[in-house]
Amino acid sequence: MFNFLQSLFKKTEYSLGAFQNPEDIRDIHISAVQLPKQIPTTYKSDISMLQVENQMAHGTCVGQAISKLVEFYIERKGQTIPQKLSARSLYIRSKAQDGIPNLQGTIPRVAANVLIKEGIAPDTLVPDDNTLSYEKYMSFSIDPVIKENMEEHKLPGYVAVTPTFEDVKQAIYQNGVVTGSLPVDTNWFYGIIKRVGEIVGYHYTLWYGYDEKGIFFRNSWGDMWGNKGDSYFLWADYQDKARDIIAFADIPKEILENVKKVRYQFIKGMGIGDKSNDVLELQKRLDSEGLWPITTPKTGYYGTTTAQAVYKYQTKYKVAPQSILDDLLGRVCGSATIKELNKSNNAMESKIDLWCKATQEHEGYFAGSRSFRNNNPGNLKYIGQKSATGKDSGGFCIFPDYETGYNELKNMFTRACLGNSRIYKPEMTLLDFYKIYAPSSDNNNPQIYAQFVAKRIGVDITTQIKTLI
Repeated sequence: MFNFLQSLFKKTEYSLGAFQNPEDIRDIHISAVQLPKQIPTTYKSDISMLQVENQMAHGTCVGQAISKLVEFYIERKGQTIPQKLSARSLYIRSKAQDGIPNLQGTIPRVAANVLIKEGIAPDTLVPDDNTLSYEKYMSFSIDPVIKENMEEHKLPGYVAVTPTFEDVKQAIYQNGVVTGSLPVDTNWFYGIIKRVGEIVGYHYTLWYGYDEKGIFFRNSWGDMWGNKGDSYFLWADYQDKARDIIAFADIPKEILENVKKVRYQFIKGMGIGDKSNDVLELQKRLDSEGLWPITTPKTGYYGTTTAQAVYKYQTKYKVAPQSILDDLLGRVCGSATIKELNKSNNAMESKIDLWCKATQEHEGYFAGSRSFRNNNPGNLKYIGQKSATGKDSGGFCIFPDYETGYNELKNMFTRACLGNSRIYKPEMTLLDFYKIYAPSSDNNNPQIYAQFVAKRIGVDITTQIKTLI
C-alpha cells in the first residue's frame, strides 16, 4: 500500500487550487440569517448521495467542493437534481471572472457568486473529465444553451462563516455541510492529516461533521485517498489557518437589497503588471464610469488598457495635479485614486458618512488628540485590523493616515448594518449600538452618545442601524 501511495505522489496526481478570498465588506455573515442553536456534541450529515470526485492534477478543488455543496443543498430542499452537477462548468465560469486567468485554482467567493448569478450545469452537459490535459479541460465552450440550463440550478445566496470551532459546528449542524480552505503539507498526499508543517498550498474541501475535537471532511482526490475519500482534522491543528468558510442559506430579501447598495471598497494601490481580483473590480468600476472600452474584456490584469482608463478617471476627478497625471499616464492607481474610488456617491451611502463624522466629532478628533495622533477618528480598539500599523499604550489602533482610519470605521459600520459583524446586529438601534461601542463601564454615556449621533444623522436613537446603509 505504501508503494502504491508513493507512486501516486510521484505522479503528482494530487493538486490544490484554493486562492484566498479578498476582503469584501459586502459579505453576509451567517449570524445575519441564522441564530445559534443548542447542538449535539457530535454530528455527521449523511453525504452518501454525493459521489467522491478526483480532480487529479487540476487545480479545481474549489469547483469540486462547491459543486458538492450545491448538490447537498438542493437535495436537502427536496428538489430534483441531475445525478451529478458539473464542477467543470463552475470552475470554467469562475476562471473567466477571478482576475487570475493564467493560474490554476480560483477564489471561493468568485465561484459562490457564479452560482448565484449564473448557476451550474449538469455533468451530462459539461462532463468533468479530469483525465484531460488542463488546456483541454478549460477549452470546453459554455455556450448559450448550457448557460440557459445553468440557470435552473442557481442558488439564492451564500453566507460567510467565522473560522471558530463553535461557529463552524453551528454552521454544519444547521446547514448540513459547509466548504472551507485548509493549508496542506506533503503529509496530506499520503492521507496523513496532522498539524500542518511546511505549507505547499491551500486546498478547498467539503466539511460535513464534527465531534468534540475536530471536523470530518470529504476531499476531491478520489476514493483511494484517506477513508474512501473522507478524512478528519483536529481543529486545534488548523484553527489559526482555516479560512474562506462558506455555507449556502436562504437570505432575506431585505439583506440582499442592502448589500447591493454597498460598493466594493479598495484597500491597496495597484499598478502595471498586477493581476488580482482588485484589478478586476477596478475594471468594473471604470466600466460603470463609461471609461472602459466596450469591446475589451475585463480580465483582472493591469495592462495598457487599464492604465489608459485609469488615466481618464484620474483626470476626470482631478486626483492630482495634471502634470503628475500626464507623467504617470495611469500606470499607477495610488492612494489618492483609491480614496476617490471609495467615496460615497449616493444619498443612501451618505448616511454612513454622517454617522462616521458624528462619531469622529463625539470622540474628540482635533489636532493633538489621541484619535488625531493615531489617525483613528473612531478611536477603534486594536483587534488585529490589517490596515492598522499597530496600537498605542491604551490599545487603540494606529493607522498610517486619516483616510485609512476613516475607511476602517466606515467599513465597521457597514459590516454592522449588513449583519457581517459578530458583535453588532442589523436590528440594533443606535442606542443599542452605542451601549456596546461606548459602554458605560468605560465611563461613557451611551444615551448621550446615541442622541448626539442621531441628531447629526437626522434620525432618532430608536432607529435600527440597518436602515442607515
